[in-house]
Amino acid sequence: MHRMIYLLFVTTFAVSQGAIVRKWHCDNKFCVPVLLEDGVTQNTSLHESQELCRLVCGKNRGLWPVPYEIVELSDNYITFSMEKVSFDFQGVSSTLHPLLTKMTEIFKRQMRLSYKNLRNARESNSVDGRGLSIFFNVSNSSDILNWNTNESYILDVKSADTKNILAEITSETIFGARHALETLSQLIASQSNDDGLVILSKALIRDKPLYKHRGLLLDTSRNFLPLRHIRQTIMAMGAAKLNVFHWHLTDAQSFPFEVSRRPEMTQYGSYSPEKVYRFVDVRKIIEFAKLHGVQVLLEIDAPAHAGLGWQWGVEKGLGELAVCVAKEPWRNFCIQPPCGQLNPVNPNVSLVMRDIYQDLVDVNPGQVNFHMGGDEVHFGCWNSSKTIIESMNTREIKRNTEGFLQLWSDFQQRMLETYDSLVAGAPKVILWSSDLTNPNNIQKYLSPERYVIQTWVESEMSLNKELLEKGYQLIISTKNAWYFDHGFWGTTSFYNWKKVYANKILADEGVLGGEGCMWGEFVNQNSLHARVWPRAAALAERLWSDPIKFDKDEVETRLNAFTKRITALGLTPDAIRPEWCLMNEGKCPNYHP
Repeated sequence: MHRMIYLLFVTTFAVSQGAIVRKWHCDNKFCVPVLLEDGVTQNTSLHESQELCRLVCGKNRGLWPVPYEIVELSDNYITFSMEKVSFDFQGVSSTLHPLLTKMTEIFKRQMRLSYKNLRNARESNSVDGRGLSIFFNVSNSSDILNWNTNESYILDVKSADTKNILAEITSETIFGARHALETLSQLIASQSNDDGLVILSKALIRDKPLYKHRGLLLDTSRNFLPLRHIRQTIMAMGAAKLNVFHWHLTDAQSFPFEVSRRPEMTQYGSYSPEKVYRFVDVRKIIEFAKLHGVQVLLEIDAPAHAGLGWQWGVEKGLGELAVCVAKEPWRNFCIQPPCGQLNPVNPNVSLVMRDIYQDLVDVNPGQVNFHMGGDEVHFGCWNSSKTIIESMNTREIKRNTEGFLQLWSDFQQRMLETYDSLVAGAPKVILWSSDLTNPNNIQKYLSPERYVIQTWVESEMSLNKELLEKGYQLIISTKNAWYFDHGFWGTTSFYNWKKVYANKILADEGVLGGEGCMWGEFVNQNSLHARVWPRAAALAERLWSDPIKFDKDEVETRLNAFTKRITALGLTPDAIRPEWCLMNEGKCPNYHP
């Protein structure tokens, strides 16, 4: 009782002395705080929160990634009721209605999460509030998401009358419409009282991505990542309009992917029975990703990075499927322990791999592109195997670099033929850049009609240009900017979001796009999101709109807005700067290089 009286006295005293109230004002492109004494007449240009100010401040406001063309964004916002948001599907094929319904449910659910967590505001339950009617016009009835999918859209927001706001979305595909919903959500904010939500009174945006492939790799083999964290990553990818989740499923350390036709793979290769990605789990992740405009690219790395999970061949009468598994001293046989490479001269490897490929095809129907790995083959491993040496001698293949490249290419050709036996149309498959893709000899081993090369070299290297000149399509993962594991081991350097953002890749028709890589040796569910975000968002804007000139301070204001949005979705992104700098935009221009 005494404590309650004391608190009441302190509160009354503070008000009588003139409480300090923080408002926000748009100063050119920055939202800056303004402190007002209680009772002072408030300027109409002041806003209740930084989020509200960001809606009307600057050329690009809080939009991320910045759209291809902003035709109009009004300088004022109006209120509406979340309870009166409606969707009109008349301009959409009925076959797409179930998928679009789920996308709109995600739109509403994520708005509720954002406004509850960011502003601690209560949702308006007023039945008399202004409504928001969202109309969709989608010309294509396909629900296939791949490199050929048109992801462009037009978003037109206008105030119809005092009781309704109209938002018209026009796109060729449902995935363009999904991107438009994401942009629309960024034109909305909540008020700090019970008046509900606000939206810009007018907006016209014409948007499309520059690159077809805008990816993020997660390695779930070095350290197992729970499904919940994978789903959260995909949610954030959708918010940033990244469209490819590259799932590096297996490596030498573990084989956590359940193969129904070969249960031995996880029996011998998973860390535990609980750390397995079941067929049904992978299928659900693929369906979940589609709702967020993300396709799942599965990778089974081979012939290197294949150890644990392959040890059972001799016991089952199939011979040695992998060689030098966990062999020591490991530096003589691989690039990191435990070692292991598939046996290129054992025909039973193709039989097992066919079963693995069949499960990949079954779990992801319609997604014909597949990543076959293909990097860091260590010739010392193969050269230590008596069986391989005898086979090479019989075939009169020399045990030198050229001979082992021939052995490798023969293996790769068999894997391609195995995959082709399961899918129609001879789709392109993806390989990492390696000795086999060296520009001096790639045309001898790999056809540009069948292979896309994912390069992982430093920005100053000439490999990308050389491969493009030879007719190969590329996915670029710049090693000294987009490798998110760097800075945590060896002599590698950490690349902050500005370094990630500044990395421009070639704007060539042969470049499908790029990808950030979160290799998993030194990351688990406790550090995943902070390691990836907001750096992956910086990557996303580079691949969506690829701005030629940019103001780092202006970009930071929008990145801060994006980071708050994904925090509300349950992620834990890393800090961009001290909170004071984020609250006082433009005041810390040289805090970080």
